[in-house]
Amino acid sequence: MRQLRISRGAFPPLARFEAWIGDHALPADEADAQAMQRLALTQQMMANSITSMRRIAQLDWRDLVEQQSAMDAVLRGDPSGDYPRMTFATRDWYRHEVERIAKRTRLREDEVARRAIALALEHDALPASDCRRHVGYYLVDHGWRQLVERTGYRAARARRSIAGSVAIPRWCSSAA
Repeated sequence: MRQLRISRGAFPPLARFEAWIGDHALPADEADAQAMQRLALTQQMMANSITSMRRIAQLDWRDLVEQQSAMDAVLRGDPSGDYPRMTFATRDWYRHEVERIAKRTRLREDEVARRAIALALEHDALPASDCRRHVGYYLVDHGWRQLVERTGYRAARARRSIAGSVAIPRWCSSAA
């Protein structure tokens, strides 16, 4: 409309078109103002979205997820004190084991983690070097069968055949 107005003298049907729009819709000036307002709003929203995406890209997602995880908070109560000092990849492996058990038992993930921690706490009087004090012993090592009993987990056949057959990790000085 703006372009047509510039050449109004050269384009007489514009007046009839504007009159028709005025009768059936918003007047041209108001429509133009609303369009400009929407354009400005869209540009502002796009700028805000880009700024937000840049900020999100700078976040350390690993820390954010671990800080918000109820299951991770429980696992950090590992009586041996090893869990919080482990690498992210190892902690993530443990969390995936908890998730897998929770899914097959219909227990909440934090409840599975609590049961693993409870097993480790039963051995809290043992020397600090005893691997049975570490929550990982029950999630990924020989203590796995005890956690299975405590949670009612029914392993798939493939898992049953390897359960408890993993090597005792170097950090574990006792063979339970």
